[in-house]
Amino acid sequence: MADADVRADQAVPPPTAPRDTLLDAYATLRQDAAEALNLALFPFYGTLLGAVREQDFLGHDNDFDAAYISGHSEPDKVRQEFKELCHQLLSRGYHMEVERTHTRVEVPDSPHKIVVFFTWFNADGSFDASYGHHGSQVRHSSKFFEFRQEKLGDVEVGVPANAEEILEQLYGPEWATPDPGFEQETPDRKFDSDYLLATGDVTELHWSQFYRDHAPDRASRFAEFIADRFPSPGAVVEFGCGSGRDGTYFAHRGWTAFSCDRSPEAVARAEQVLQASGGLTASFAAVDAGSAEEVKAYLAGHAETIADANPLIVYLRFFLHAIDEDAQTILLDAVTEAIQRDFHLCAEFRTVDDRNLTKLHGIHYRRYIDHEQLADQLREQWGFEIEHLEAGQGLSPYDGEDPFLGRIVAFRPAR
Repeated sequence: MADADVRADQAVPPPTAPRDTLLDAYATLRQDAAEALNLALFPFYGTLLGAVREQDFLGHDNDFDAAYISGHSEPDKVRQEFKELCHQLLSRGYHMEVERTHTRVEVPDSPHKIVVFFTWFNADGSFDASYGHHGSQVRHSSKFFEFRQEKLGDVEVGVPANAEEILEQLYGPEWATPDPGFEQETPDRKFDSDYLLATGDVTELHWSQFYRDHAPDRASRFAEFIADRFPSPGAVVEFGCGSGRDGTYFAHRGWTAFSCDRSPEAVARAEQVLQASGGLTASFAAVDAGSAEEVKAYLAGHAETIADANPLIVYLRFFLHAIDEDAQTILLDAVTEAIQRDFHLCAEFRTVDDRNLTKLHGIHYRRYIDHEQLADQLREQWGFEIEHLEAGQGLSPYDGEDPFLGRIVAFRPAR
């Protein structure tokens, strides 16, 4: 994306890969978006500016900025449509770096990335864009959906018939004059945060991609620790199951395992692992643990087993640090309201000491938890008795990473 403009005659380094292949990559992505959700991508931000003003890419711009116009005006529907597009692209083999305002898409078998933004018309008919704008908003008209051809180097691409109006909204009234000092992220940039993805949405898409591409084949050390702690198997209810390896492990050890995850890709991978194992008392489901209604409905669906199991465990491995504190409260409120009998809560999570360590799997949302503070919360807010509490390194080293982790085993008496 073009965060800074350049003059047409300014010397710039050569692109990292041929731009004709970048246009091929855009054409592939455009076709897939149309087939998946009937969304029409078109050049946007820096790429649209280059096509209209320079009849070429801006000199420094090696990515392709694209956008589509949502068929919705309500924030939740606009967000959901963008999430669904991301899931559809994941299912077609794309790799993505999702942020609240856009996703950077790697096209299969291509060295290029396409940056996809989403746009919409507000209820009053004004045009808006996920990454914001600097000029006055354009009103809805048929010209947004009529396309004309503009040059990008030697190739023609379709742009909206009112591209100049769109560019004036995006960059301000001086958009046609090159400005080497232009920056997108300035105080006068306008955008509506109600339409942007929530942190939980971004996290869900990150893990959906992760579990599509990675399938750990053995149980975590924490699962082994918990299974060994109890002399006889009962039932385990797992939130944030990921690839399903721990739920499947518990089932192999004789437990009845009910595991869920917000990511449908993770659940699909977990079901594949389960089917390959055969004959185990385990199941996997897509559940948003940040929704009290979904959590309670999920637990109600297993009420008979929950009532009869001895022991009963609610299992949260590497999950609490993947959600914010509000979602944690929603989850624990829902669990303690829905389960009135006695049960154990078993959790492993990253602690505050892990904040500055290098991470194997890059940048995504992590919340670093004070293990003693969490233990106090469990006692005071939800009525648990702490049976085991520890923190440190050496609990779950993996591929050269040895994180600072906390472990809690807590018991909640029947109510």
